[in-house]
Amino acid sequence: MKASVQRCSILGVVVLAAATVGLHGASADLPVMDGVPTAAAEAVGMSSARLARLDGVMRAY
Repeated sequence: MKASVQRCSILGVVVLAAATVGLHGASADLPVMDGVPTAAAEAVGMSSARLARLDGVMRAY
């Protein structure tokens, strides 16, 4: 009984680790969306400089 619980626990950890590694690059595989409207940051009330800083922080995270 104890061995089967331990085996199931190890299997669960391995499956979660594999899923985490597999999903790590999932966002990079998203398709390019054609036809989505775009605008300059300033045209919608945002700052290009602040968005650039935010982008750097998010990529470093």
